[in-house]
Amino acid sequence: MVNKKMATAIETSQSYCFICKKERLTYKCDGCSKRFCKQHLKEHENELELELDQIENKRNIFRQTLSKQAKQPNKHKLIQQINQWEQHSTNKIQQTAEENRQFIFTQMKEHFKKIEIDLNLLTNEIKEIRQESDFNELNLIDLRNKLEILQKKLNNPENISLKEDNSSSSCINSIYVDIPINLKWKQGAITVAGGNGQDQELNQLKAPFGIYIDNEKTIYIADHSNDRIIAWKKDATCGEIVAAGNGHGDENYQLSYPTKVIINEVNDSLIIAD
Repeated sequence: MVNKKMATAIETSQSYCFICKKERLTYKCDGCSKRFCKQHLKEHENELELELDQIENKRNIFRQTLSKQAKQPNKHKLIQQINQWEQHSTNKIQQTAEENRQFIFTQMKEHFKKIEIDLNLLTNEIKEIRQESDFNELNLIDLRNKLEILQKKLNNPENISLKEDNSSSSCINSIYVDIPINLKWKQGAITVAGGNGQDQELNQLKAPFGIYIDNEKTIYIADHSNDRIIAWKKDATCGEIVAAGNGHGDENYQLSYPTKVIINEVNDSLIIAD
């Protein structure tokens, strides 16, 4: 029931009803300070009572929500945010791991080839010593040392290592492949891709970032500001779009400022840092 104090009768003078706009004996609502005739005062009271019912219904629904969340705190919005952060971080870690893994696969192929060459030389040397039957302890020590060196090279490549970056304040260190650069700048270098001004034609690049070179000497370029990956074959005068090139965006057929690209030679696919 609505408290009778909400309306006070004013019978000393006539005034206009807020609803029907007629001059009648009116009553003032203590809540909204509007005046209503007797008929419309009752309607106003019913509206207020209906609004109170709605508030009570919402309170009941809120009580159910509170009880549900109290029983299942893992459904709370804050917990969901933590779960999303965990999933996002896991995806980034897995992506970084896969990029480094594929890069190591490529480098290790060349590493294995070099060891295979040295091993063949050692094998031939052992065969010659056996055939001639002319060897002593010094020969055996030399052979043993060469084999040990190959074993060390196999397990610990000289020019390939993994580093962890602990300079960040993050609780998770980043990891990257470290390859010492011993190359010297050769005077009179030649342009092998681009070199025709910054734009989006196939013989042009725009703010290129990462590159990757496959075994056929094709250069894959993360053409950053053109939102595409372009392949530039050896001695070619223009490139070929191999990923995106459909404008800037986040659709599956688009890229948004790509910075790195490598080849996953296991399933012949591109891995792009978009």
